Amino acid sequence: MVGLTDADVLQLFRESGLERYLLDRFVSLARIEVELELEDSHLKLGSGKEAEEFVDNPLLRLTYRGQEVPVIPGSSLKGALRSSLESLAISRGDLPLEVPDLGRCTGDSLADTFSKAKSRGREAFNNKDVKKCFTSPLMIIFGAPWVAGRAYFGNFYPISFSTTILKRTAIDRLTMSVAQHKLHEVEVVEPGATFKGIITLRNVLPDDKGDPVQQYAYELFRLIQEGFYVGGDRSRGGGFVKGRVVGGFVRKVENGEITKQKVTGFSNGKFEVA
Repeated sequence: MVGLTDADVLQLFRESGLERYLLDRFVSLARIEVELELEDSHLKLGSGKEAEEFVDNPLLRLTYRGQEVPVIPGSSLKGALRSSLESLAISRGDLPLEVPDLGRCTGDSLADTFSKAKSRGREAFNNKDVKKCFTSPLMIIFGAPWVAGRAYFGNFYPISFSTTILKRTAIDRLTMSVAQHKLHEVEVVEPGATFKGIITLRNVLPDDKGDPVQQYAYELFRLIQEGFYVGGDRSRGGGFVKGRVVGGFVRKVENGEITKQKVTGFSNGKFEVA
């Protein structure tokens, strides 16, 4: 059995009606400023190493404008939003959770699933669930091993914040009771903090009445507005943030001319422009 080439995979996208999103030509560029607020929950994004003051789990910090501050990495934001939208797509029937004999269509398993399908040749891709798995609108927005994503997430840095240290006890998973001598400290951002960053969309603009890719771009910003979880401590209600579009611009080709409009918000399924 002959496996598929990269050109064969691109042909699948052409057959799915998503070819225009694969083109390198300029169609549109949206650079959107977003603010995220921790309303009633704390934020835990650990650095994975001990701090000098011996906090067991210090916050991830980066230098921003000359100061070491907590940060929400763009990769963490992208992963959290993608996971939530994958759940939505599965519930709508737009994305299978998994394909029998190949694997899951979500998360880190996706690359292995694709490699197996590609090695089996065109016959594997004749299955409708396989086609849904590898030509999902979410692949266009967030990217996959075989296609570059059209959404780019920058780091989100704090506008205002305060931190605190929480003392925690570990749970023994065998006895389901408090583990002895397992007290540890966790540094978190306190509720009320606000972060700001940039989300960039290339050749995709949200539209709740547009094609499937545009509709899921709309769902992306609707999710940001309604709120989602990022970081750790979710079982304790941590990491719930709500966002709003506060600025930016959209450049796009109209009648052969490139226009630029200021973005002032997001409502009614689209960016508000002035």
